[in-house]
Amino acid sequence: MKIVCSFLFSCLFIWLTANLFGDSIAPWVWSPELEQFIHPSGHIHHMRSEGWGTTHLGRYGLAAIPDVTAIQGKKILIRGDSYVEAWQVNDRDKMAQALSRCFHSEGMDNWLAVGRGESGATAADYYFLIPKFERLIEGIEAHVIFFAQPKEDIMPSKPKASHHRFISITRDKFQLVRCSWTPSGIKMKAVLHRLHLDFVWPLAKHLKAKRLRFLPDKQNIGSKEGVSSKTQKTVDQIFLSNTFDFLTSRFRQQTEKPIIFVYGPTLPKIEHDKIAFNDIYKSRIKLFAESCHRHGILFLDLTETFMDFYHRTNKFPRGFINSSPSRGHLNKNGHALVAQRLFQFLIEHNILQP
Repeated sequence: MKIVCSFLFSCLFIWLTANLFGDSIAPWVWSPELEQFIHPSGHIHHMRSEGWGTTHLGRYGLAAIPDVTAIQGKKILIRGDSYVEAWQVNDRDKMAQALSRCFHSEGMDNWLAVGRGESGATAADYYFLIPKFERLIEGIEAHVIFFAQPKEDIMPSKPKASHHRFISITRDKFQLVRCSWTPSGIKMKAVLHRLHLDFVWPLAKHLKAKRLRFLPDKQNIGSKEGVSSKTQKTVDQIFLSNTFDFLTSRFRQQTEKPIIFVYGPTLPKIEHDKIAFNDIYKSRIKLFAESCHRHGILFLDLTETFMDFYHRTNKFPRGFINSSPSRGHLNKNGHALVAQRLFQFLIEHNILQP
């Protein structure tokens, strides 16, 4: 009897602890309006492994707004991946809500910023949903696309199980491909979430993906082709220019509204016990900014904003008390910096008209 009671008490303790300190499962439902799976309206998500945030989702997966269609006025739609999804911070601290407060502080009460992030999303996902959101949400005056990882967000990439695709057919021919997809583990997630066993999902996911090796052996990790750095640099410049011109021209054709790409670099950061300020994507971002300019798309680089913040405060725009400092997703300060600089940028480019 003692053993049984101890077992039951242990299970109860694990369940209570995991629900308090563990991350929520984000279940999926089919959205006929967006024609894809999204997180359901009314879902309350808790993130505890990085930061300590609670997110309330509304219609179309928008955070902190129960039903955006019930709100009149002009809107700035902010799209992005997990940086905009921002499970790590509370609703009021996300960049969209911080931008809305900037509007309110300047008496622009007819303006509202709405944020719609999706972990793992890339340029193709943003591209295909632009006309859908303009049809579903009245008053969109500009599209803001926030990205932090150029290699993954604005470049042709490998197929992902749950996203549309931006692919390179040749070095000068590209394609944006609409894909039908079903999120992995959709049924198991729904059951576990309904039973309040969210903490089981990470274990199940890792067990499924884990490759167990019981004997020591060599591993083939592959090798890079022997191409001279000078030749590779020339080829890359041409390929990057072709890539970005294709992407920005297609985005420009999707809407007549202003489009703003916002780059939030993963800087400054602690690297080898020093503060690193050099952006390895600097030349690539320069090419992308030039391409945006050629095709009538606005571009905002937050590098100086993040650097200036660190020099003034000795604080990082990324990292939390329970994660590595300077790394990971944007913290409360990072979201505020994005919102404040974006607000200035919108004013500078006369987008916030009465």
